[in-house]
Amino acid sequence: MKDKDEGLFLTYSQLRKVRMFSRKGLSEAAIAASIGITLEKWKRVKKEQPEVTQMLELGRARDLDDCVDILNYHIKTGNYKALEFKLKARHDWRDNTPVLIDNSTNNIIKLPEQIPAEEYRKMFPANAEQDVIEGEMLEPNEVSVERH
Repeated sequence: MKDKDEGLFLTYSQLRKVRMFSRKGLSEAAIAASIGITLEKWKRVKKEQPEVTQMLELGRARDLDDCVDILNYHIKTGNYKALEFKLKARHDWRDNTPVLIDNSTNNIIKLPEQIPAEEYRKMFPANAEQDVIEGEMLEPNEVSVERH
């Protein structure tokens, strides 16, 4: 009869793959599938073999180092968005102050009720022929203006 924990530990080759896949950003489920074990076995192995967690952490640390190196490269080449990102992420820097919203003002906007055809022609001579019927008053929602 086979022992239920037979093969519970990962080999050196599998541990290296765990580190490599972790560095590439794979999920633990994807890593388990990539080294040929089930997610259930993966969870057991992680509990029993501390090297698995160490390899996961090493891979993630290398991935973070790579990202920081790329970020620093972009900062050094003058990418101000990258610099702004790093200042916000690492140094709690903020580029704006808190905004106070005050809705206590009463603004009234008055739209004209009707526009005489002659005034419309003066305002928009290119569209005058399309939108104006001679001698009629236009409602504001009847006027279509195309801007180029």
